[in-house]
This record gives sequence, C-alpha cells and structure tokens, in this order.
Amino acid sequence: MPLDFFGGRGIYGNRADYPLPTHVLLDLKVPKVNGLEILEWLRHHDSFQRLPVMVFVLIGGTRRPGSRPASGGGRLFHEAVEGRAPARPS
Repeated sequence: MPLDFFGGRGIYGNRADYPLPTHVLLDLKVPKVNGLEILEWLRHHDSFQRLPVMVFVLIGGTRRPGSRPASGGGRLFHEAVEGRAPARPS
C-alpha cells in the first residue's frame, strides 16, 4: 500500500485528495512491505530523489550492515533507549 500511495495507483491517483508529502517518516518494519524497499523505490524515482526521509529502525536487528548507502540513506542517528545516552551520529 505505501508504494501504491507514492506511485499514485488506484484511489491515490487523485492528488487533490491524496497529496504527496514534503517529508516522510519511515519505519523499516512497515506491515507487508520491507521499509528498505520503500526507501529504494523512492530513491529510484526522479520525483522523489530529493524528498527528505527520516527512517526509524530498531537497533539490534533491522539494519543490515552496508544497506544504508545503497538504499539512499544519509546519516544515521541513534536515539536514547531506556535511559541510555544516544550514540554519536555515524
């Protein structure tokens, strides 16, 4: 469904009712779709290459080593979890 929205398929073709966002907050654990696939799809379509995308990822299992640059990601920031201090950006 997220790719239907971004691709303007079905009811999402009516951009008056379903306008495109200026920013995207993307969880890598989107139901029924891999969040990295959504990010890669966005980065392979000219109209979305410069769209700012903030990706949420559960530390400890969802990010594959080396996947961020190939998927069109920029910098990686770690947020504090359960009282632990955040790590420095990579």
